[in-house]
Amino acid sequence: ITFRLPGGSRYTPDWYLYDGGRHSVVEVKGSYRFGSHGRAWTAFREARAAFPGFRFGWFERQKDGTWREKQ
Repeated sequence: ITFRLPGGSRYTPDWYLYDGGRHSVVEVKGSYRFGSHGRAWTAFREARAAFPGFRFGWFERQKDGTWREKQ
């Protein structure tokens, strides 16, 4: 699934889930940050604002191996 954002850009999440009428999208990032990390976060926030009917989750793997959800 790809979201067309109001500014003309697009956002494609890592995972799309549908569970009993609820649409969820999930973005997953590793502990190492590439240069595209900031652009991905911006597109994620824009999609979250433009599509309130979806639940958006952003998860980052920590250096100790645990996962943290970013708000």
